Amino acid sequence: MVTDIAFNPLLPLVVLIALAAFASLLLALAIWRRLSGWWLRAFAALVLLLALANPSFRQEDRTPLANIVLLVIDQSTSQQIAARPKQIKTALASLKAKLGKLKNIEVKTVIVRDAPKGSDAGTLLMTALSNASAEVARDRIAGAILVTDGQFHDMALAPDLPAPVQVLLSGTGGW
Repeated sequence: MVTDIAFNPLLPLVVLIALAAFASLLLALAIWRRLSGWWLRAFAALVLLLALANPSFRQEDRTPLANIVLLVIDQSTSQQIAARPKQIKTALASLKAKLGKLKNIEVKTVIVRDAPKGSDAGTLLMTALSNASAEVARDRIAGAILVTDGQFHDMALAPDLPAPVQVLLSGTGGW
């Protein structure tokens, strides 16, 4: 909970300062001339200046928002070769278990399939990452994890994320 006093002056700050200086000058004159009730005049000027400063008591309950990890899973045709589906399933289970243990983390999963038939665009992994990152506030993105075989066709569309991007490659080493 945050508690503070906020000032939203009804007049510009320069005008308030000028009025305070003028009231101080009149108060000094009243004290010098030994006028009775000078302290009532000072109190009235203070109340008036305080009212023009327009203070407000503010109390806020704030709940921090969770950081978001973007988990982009490539399920294109090339990911159906050999042991890749099993590797992806194992990697996802491990990732979700590890990310689930972290505090203040929310996982947003995006599945990427082949581009529509006839478009000849291939796997649009970066487009999916860009679309997913556009749906959340930029300062909430904690990172992105791409589970892919490395075969995607839109690298030029990679978003400029404010967090690290990690890639988990499926398949076997070597050619």
